[in-house]
Amino acid sequence: MRLLFFALFCAVRAAMALFAHLPFPFAVFLGSLMARVWQRNLNSTCVKNLTACYGAAAWDKNRLRSFSRARAQYFSRLGVVLGRLLAARPASLRGWSVLAGEDVLRQALARNRGAIMLGPHFGLWLLGPAILAAHGYECAVVIRHLSSRHLERASLRLARRHGVKLIHVGRDAIPAIHRALYENRVICIAFDTPLRKGASARYRFGSGALRLDHGPAVLALRHRVPILFGIIPAGKTRQVEFQIEAAASAIGSSATTTPDALMQAWCGQTYEHVTRQPDQWLRWNDRDAIEPGLCADETQRPATNRPAAA
Repeated sequence: MRLLFFALFCAVRAAMALFAHLPFPFAVFLGSLMARVWQRNLNSTCVKNLTACYGAAAWDKNRLRSFSRARAQYFSRLGVVLGRLLAARPASLRGWSVLAGEDVLRQALARNRGAIMLGPHFGLWLLGPAILAAHGYECAVVIRHLSSRHLERASLRLARRHGVKLIHVGRDAIPAIHRALYENRVICIAFDTPLRKGASARYRFGSGALRLDHGPAVLALRHRVPILFGIIPAGKTRQVEFQIEAAASAIGSSATTTPDALMQAWCGQTYEHVTRQPDQWLRWNDRDAIEPGLCADETQRPATNRPAAA
């Protein structure tokens, strides 16, 4: 099994290296052909998650077929851009990336207390920390332990090249986050997957629910630092745009804000972006991504910690 995974890893790595040296339009076209062969039909997991989130009536055969084509295009752009990232240096990355909403980021860091940048597994999310570093912002990214040593070594080499600090959950992550915030860094967290096993609750997501770890919200409330929300849609041009905005439910507006209330607000903000471009959310293919929806009066935790509506 390990040998098979290593062979697959090498094949994907080789394809990305090829994409990095081809003209962008041709690389996207070639990638889309490969993606369509790989994803000839949507798997049952993807269809189940879509219907659980939006309802079966919203996804007839024609819309599923259109979604499948758009998703193949998305995966091709993701592969091409990741190939470019693996071959890029910070100076070249700065040349084909732009920060939209940079003033929001500057205002957040002006307090010299650091900031937390939330983002879902949407679009070209993996580029976020490298783009921030390329534009002169010191940042760190909180990630789970990777089961493959090949992926872990590759991520470590990439982080070192672009000057991004890696913080692994379960490896003295809390002190490392404290130091990073003290250094006025931007802490990047892809919050739409549980970061810790067994530490999750359910939050409304359309007609369904996501099971997430509320650790990022606890961290935000504990430090009272600015919370930002960032996404990188996969566009049709060579230029990549990192869109930054304030996270929903600003901290400090209410002394009774709870971690679950923040998590529910952030889920609502993610849902809005995903609904605009559903083909670009990676988690549709996760087996347990969308669970049955919550009742109107259902809570995730004890009644004293009731999540707010999105």
